[in-house]
Amino acid sequence: MLLVLRVLFCSGEGVLAVANPCFVGIVGAARLLDVDVVPVDETNLGIDLDGLEEV
Repeated sequence: MLLVLRVLFCSGEGVLAVANPCFVGIVGAARLLDVDVVPVDETNLGIDLDGLEEV
């Protein structure tokens, strides 16, 4: 996960949207790389797309 985040956020820009609750390891990896993490709630059908748009 750390390597993937490093590649995806190599420019230092962007925000990582994660399902709420999410795997704690992804949050820790993002913190190591100073990537902002934004939680997005889930519905019975998956990620709440309206909530994603809001954040």
